[in-house]
Amino acid sequence: MATEPAISQTGSIDRNPQLPAGWWTELRSALEALAGHTTERVCVRQAHLTARIGESYGDIVDTTVTDWACAHGDIGWANLTGPELTVLDWESWGTVI
Repeated sequence: MATEPAISQTGSIDRNPQLPAGWWTELRSALEALAGHTTERVCVRQAHLTARIGESYGDIVDTTVTDWACAHGDIGWANLTGPELTVLDWESWGTVI
C-alpha cells in the first residue's frame, strides 16, 4: 500500500516536483531490477511501439528495437509517488518484444 500520493493525478506535470536526489536513485534501481526479471508476460510488442511512435513522427524514425527487457507498461507521473517512491499500477508489466 502506498503511503504517499501520486506525483500527478493527470500523468503530466507542469512544475518541478522537487523530488530528492535519492528518489531518482531508487527509481533507477527499481527499473533496473525489473528489467532483469524474466517472465512470459508481454507488455509491449514491436508493432505497437512502431505504430505509437509513427503517430507523432511518421516513418522518419527507425523504431526497430533489438534489446528488449521486462518493464512497467504504464510508467509515468501518475504511477509514481513522492517524496517516497512507490511504483503504482502494475497490471500492464511484462517483457516488451
